[in-house]
Amino acid sequence: MKKALFVAAAFGLAGSAMAELASVDRSNWTILTSNDVQITAESMDSPPTQGGGTDIYSSINAGTSGYLAFPAASGTLGVDDYTHAAHGGPVAGSATLQEFGFVGGAGTPGTPTTFGGTTGGSAGTMFVTWFNSAGTATVTGFGVALPQAGNFIWTITLGGAFTIPDSGIVRLFTYQQGQFFLSSPDAVTIGSNSTTFGGASTGAFVHNFRHAAVPEPTTVALVALGALALIPRRR
Repeated sequence: MKKALFVAAAFGLAGSAMAELASVDRSNWTILTSNDVQITAESMDSPPTQGGGTDIYSSINAGTSGYLAFPAASGTLGVDDYTHAAHGGPVAGSATLQEFGFVGGAGTPGTPTTFGGTTGGSAGTMFVTWFNSAGTATVTGFGVALPQAGNFIWTITLGGAFTIPDSGIVRLFTYQQGQFFLSSPDAVTIGSNSTTFGGASTGAFVHNFRHAAVPEPTTVALVALGALALIPRRR
């Protein structure tokens, strides 16, 4: 069984990196619910089994340190940088996001948070924001009403509704109590991540999240051609 441990306050988030990020206005953000998108939760005791799209960044596995977390808090839960292994967007330097995954959770059952006229559900709302690699501009983001409280390996299937930078910064935020889990740097299995940014001031940890992209049209065409080549020909 994997153990979810708490990280001591001495390993606090890199404050200088967080302070440099652009401000975010969430007042008009849409809150996605399970009526809008597919939201799944897996136990942290099992290996992630997310599917769909093509993984272009992943640090969602537990790594050799297992899953670790700061105590539950409100506000910014964590921020980390990433660089994709490949892009899947309409232009170079971008990716069309099929799925976003992260390890953590938000909220308390029976105490929904109302924000922007939308009730975030009994488990609370998690806000995900992407910034450019310098942290000086907000690129995109959304709120998601998690259908249950507690910490899980979450997968939000977005179906290509958001375009994110190939190299950028992701941040999780909640108005309720929540957590965004971390692990050792060897949790990064696809793409790359600077361990000196965001994960911890010592560079000892990275946050656990995942990007899966909608394949580029050229990639889809190549896969289709490959499938045709496997079809037996009649003589």
